[in-house]
Order: sequence, then C-alpha cells, then structure tokens
Amino acid sequence: MKNLNLEIPNIPEDEMTETVKFLFQQLSLAIEIINNQAVEIQQLKDEIARLKGNPPKPNIRPSRLENSLDKKSVTGGSKRKNSSRKRSKNVKIDKTVTRKVTNRPKGAKTKGYREYTVQNISVKTENILYRLENIQLPDGSFVTANLPDSVKGHFGIELQQYILYMSYEMNISQSKIKTFLEIIGIDISDGEVNNILIKDKEKFHEEKENILEAGLETANFLVTDDTGARHGGDNGYANHIGNDFFAYFSSSDSKSRINFLKILRGKHIDYILNEASTDYIKKLKISNKLRKRLSNISFKTYKDKDDWDSFVKKLGDSTKKQIKILTEAALIGSIVEHGFNTDLVILSDEAGQFNVFLHSLCWIHAERKINRIIPINDLESEVIKTLEGDIWEFYQKLKAYKKNPNEAQSEKLSMEFDCIINKKSNFEAVNKALDNLYSIKKYLLLVLERPEIPLNNNISENDIRIYVTKRKVLGGTRSEDGRKSRDTFLSLTKTCKKLGLSFMDYLHDRLSLNNEIPSLDTIIRRQIICRENP
Repeated sequence: MKNLNLEIPNIPEDEMTETVKFLFQQLSLAIEIINNQAVEIQQLKDEIARLKGNPPKPNIRPSRLENSLDKKSVTGGSKRKNSSRKRSKNVKIDKTVTRKVTNRPKGAKTKGYREYTVQNISVKTENILYRLENIQLPDGSFVTANLPDSVKGHFGIELQQYILYMSYEMNISQSKIKTFLEIIGIDISDGEVNNILIKDKEKFHEEKENILEAGLETANFLVTDDTGARHGGDNGYANHIGNDFFAYFSSSDSKSRINFLKILRGKHIDYILNEASTDYIKKLKISNKLRKRLSNISFKTYKDKDDWDSFVKKLGDSTKKQIKILTEAALIGSIVEHGFNTDLVILSDEAGQFNVFLHSLCWIHAERKINRIIPINDLESEVIKTLEGDIWEFYQKLKAYKKNPNEAQSEKLSMEFDCIINKKSNFEAVNKALDNLYSIKKYLLLVLERPEIPLNNNISENDIRIYVTKRKVLGGTRSEDGRKSRDTFLSLTKTCKKLGLSFMDYLHDRLSLNNEIPSLDTIIRRQIICRENP
C-alpha cells in the first residue's frame, strides 16, 4: 500500500508548542485510521476477487528481526556459485564398467583408472500372478492354498508405499499419481488410488495421537499456529502443535479456544469442573455478576459431549458467552486432571485462542506492530527506523541471554525493554504501537524466566508450510476419512523428518508389519532423554 501524498513539515522540537503537538498527534492518528481503512478495503477487494475465482493482491512484509544489520555485505548482484560440485561418496555402486582406450598405440601402459559415476533410475512393475491350488478332500469339500501373509489386496506393499509417499510427501494429486502408474503399466482406478490414501489407516491415526501424547508429556514448550484448510467445499482451519521433536496437525471448522483445548485434551473426551476450572474463570476479565454465577457451579465429571450438553441445557437462560466460558473451564479441568504439565510454555502469535496456561509470544509478530506503520513524513520515518534498530538489537541480546542466562542480566534486559517502550514521540501511531508492545511485555519476556523457549514461532511456521502447499496445490478434502488422513500423514511425515527418519522407510516398515522401526512416540521419548542426559 502506498503512502498518503501529504506534505507534513518536519517541525523542530524546540519550535513545537503544546497546540502544535496536539494537532500533530491528531493528524498522525487520522492518517493511521485512513491507512487502516485502506488495508480493510484491500482485504475486502481480495475477498471479492477470491469469490470470483481471481487471485488476491499479494501482501508480503518480511520481518527484519532475523536479518543482518550489516548492509556493507549486500552487493548489487549475486555471486556466481561454483557450478561444479563433488559427487556424494555415499552413492551405492550397483554395477562397475571398465572402459579401455581404443586405438591403443604399441608400448602404451595402463596407469590406473579415472572413476566417473553415473546415477540412474529404473522404474518397472512387478506384477505377480498367484496360482492357488484347489484340492478336494475325501469328504467332498474343497480347500484352497493361502496367499502369503504379506499380500493385502491386489496392490503390493511397495506400490502402496509409493502412492502414500507421492501424495503426502510430494503433494502430487491423485489424478497425476494414477496417470504415472498407468504409464508404467499398473492397472488401477481413481477409486483404488483414493482407497490406498485414506481407507483403513487406523494404525496410522493411532500413532499420530501417540505422538501428541508423547510431545505433551516430554516437552518444555510447544509452538502453535493455524492456517486455512478447506473441507467439503467450505473454508476451515488447521491447527499445528509441535516443537523440535514432533509436529501434529488437526483440522476442523473452528479456530476457537474450545477447539484448541480439545486438541490439548488428546484422546480424552470428558469434561471436568474442578479447581483448575475455577482458577481459569478467576483469571478472565468478566463481570462480577457473571463470575459469581459461574462460581456457583459445583465440581463434577461429565463423561462425554452428550453428557456435557445435557448439563448445559439444564442451565436454562445461560448466554452463549456463559456456556463458552464454562466449556473452556471444563476442558481445562479435563486437561489438568489427565496430567498436563502446567509449566509447559505455549508460544504463538497474538491469536487469542492460544492464550492459555503459560503463554509466550513470537517476537517477529510483535515487531510487525512497528514495521507496518506507514510514516507520514521523513521525521516519523526516521523515528520508526531508529525504533526498529533498538528492537532488533534488544532481540539479539535476548538470543545471547538464552545461551548464558543469569538473574542480573535478566533484570537489566527487563529495564532496557521499558526504556525502549518509553521513548515516546510526537506521532500517535508510533506511541500506540509502543503501548501495545508494553501490554504484552510479560509474554514477550517470559524467555527471561524460561530461556529454553524460542523467541519466535518459526518452528510452527516452517512445519505448516507443507500444509499450505498441499492446500494450494490440491485444494481441500471431501470425506471425513480424507480429512483425517491428510492430518495424520502430514503429521507423520514432518515428525519423521524431525526424528531423522526416512518417511519412505517408515511407510514400508508399517505397511509390511515388520515394525523394525520403533513407534514414533517411543523415539521422541528416547531423544528427549538423550538430550537431557548427553
């Protein structure tokens, strides 16, 4: 979005009267409102374009926090990389061919060989016809020979493995998978490809849920974010939860706090009103009348959603807000009752649904409050530039603190943060952004108490890209099996990568029932132990 074409003079500080300062701030505020309205108008235009099937206007504003301030290293052109590269020494040699010099002169002697590796691939089918003997017993009945235990249907393990890999790791559409298979000689229908991708995947779904259980059990922190996820032709949301050891995706029609708490609840389906529920309600900013009414609810366990809905109906004239708060409280009660570590830090952007338990905020998202301000003149532009520099330098100090935390440095950094925020200016938009930053200070500086947590949610941003790519390339899902399988296999492929496992090998191991690769939740627990006890 372009700046407004306004010429606002740079008035020296010593020449600004109180009236001029007031007018200056009011003008700055008015321009900010106009700019915000321009953003909203553009968003509405983008939505209209989307409904018409047209692409929206791209709006990418990268953060400067992770970029180097050393501009001297930036050149006008890119350096040409050396096109030659050493071939991997780990290439398995399947065949060795010795070539002799032709037209060899008399007296020439062989002085060794120069090795030249060529990598190639052979794609071929292996279609097996099993002739199962039929025998007739003396009593007249018939017995037929059995198929091998490894045969599960008309499509072999390796074929199923490649279909799953091409879809969930490589984001190839079902129609393209079918076309490729037909080219190499596989007779398969669209429905059979779809069945291999989404049907009878209970053991994979179970392993995915075990991943979340192990992650919640062993983690010091979680990062979380959400993205769009179409299903059944409607817009929905996919929530990501993870850390350095696992990634877990769960899609639904809602991005509410209730939905997020249901994910944290894991395999459990009960609703529990207990002391943790009461503590949650006390922390909410609600009216005393509402707080008093909610506090009169007695402690109890409700075994499932039907049981909970029956209880809610008995509340009579309760408002939607009351029911929402009470449901959140009951979910938190269930989460805590089943052993959730309340010292676990949940790091996110500023989306309100994630603000439960110990909450930390991403610095890159916070810095955008300053980064997205559109200056009204050169003076405000310079103020913003200086402020961004201060924030970036403070961010680097936090990174250094994480490596060597100590109480004295923690207090110093907290005071330095206050100093940055207290640098008020004559520009209302800047002051408003600083006030906003100060209001989330405890979330941004939780790292001073818990230096093991990240300063940003890049882990979540990186993990969720595979989901975004799949949505953009393949669209949404239509059946509940499709939605569930999408979430499961994207969780498994990202978790395998974090654990240093080949997703292809993992699929073959599970499909063949070899189970030589331990369950992923077991590997997560082992790696956590190895990290804590090197």
